[in-house]
Amino acid sequence: MKRRDEYILKMQENLDKLNTMLNEFEDKAGDRANKAQAKFMEEKNKLKAQAKQINEKLNDMRVATEASWEQMVDSTEALHHALVASLHYFKAELKSHKSTKEEK
Repeated sequence: MKRRDEYILKMQENLDKLNTMLNEFEDKAGDRANKAQAKFMEEKNKLKAQAKQINEKLNDMRVATEASWEQMVDSTEALHHALVASLHYFKAELKSHKSTKEEK
């Protein structure tokens, strides 16, 4: 039980950090042009959906039996890695858009 609780806590902390980063991006993107804003909102919604999936997996883990929760670890890790990769890509796109805008 202790190992599961530690894992869930670690993943929840990671998810909270990623959500904080996403909110910071949202604040920074508030002054973007309409087209860029629409693209930003679309990407943000995808990231929020991925975060929601991880949260649902963590909730499932909390109520799972000792034997079954470990079977959920691989899929939760895969979702987490996908979210991190998407967030880094999104961050790079925001920087790219910002530097392109500054060059004009």
